[in-house]
Amino acid sequence: MDSNEFLKSVANAFHVRVPSDEEIEDVLRIASVAAHSSERKMAPIVCWLSALAGLSPEEALEIVASVASQT
Repeated sequence: MDSNEFLKSVANAFHVRVPSDEEIEDVLRIASVAAHSSERKMAPIVCWLSALAGLSPEEALEIVASVASQT
């Protein structure tokens, strides 16, 4: 199974839509900022927190970048 098929299968299992290419890029940026601002393990945790908060990837990226700039 390639990454697109896997993503589609997971989205279907979660009963959510497949993220757009832009959303995927923002999530990857969130993970990158989190990993480089603290420890690598913070990348998935910060992404999870942004989902719990109900933020769009764009909103979350703005907030995470702001927090990272304060460190």
